[in-house]
Amino acid sequence: MSTTDPHPTKIHRTKSAEKRMVTIFFMKSGLIKSVQLETGATVNASWYVNTCLSQVFKAVSERRETRGLRGLIFHDDNARPHRAWITNEFLLENHVEQYPNPPYSPDLSPCDFFLFP
Repeated sequence: MSTTDPHPTKIHRTKSAEKRMVTIFFMKSGLIKSVQLETGATVNASWYVNTCLSQVFKAVSERRETRGLRGLIFHDDNARPHRAWITNEFLLENHVEQYPNPPYSPDLSPCDFFLFP
């Protein structure tokens, strides 16, 4: 940089809004439930089962009054909380079938088609 070059412009960034993690559950008829993770919390199998899935299954049961969770096919990704023993036991106890998601699948997520058109 020579003495004749103008000084570079300094960019001042304002503090952005706090980021929040939200899990979203939907079916072909629309949104079922969105569950927000508490600030500073970590997603683990215990939180996923006790907070997320319990709220989601309650909402599904209310929408499907006659069938409840029976016949429900649950599709998620292969994240560790989704494949943990406690999660699998919870799904078995509630008679919910898991739809297998192949690892490293090049297919687009269903969210790309139904949730974010």
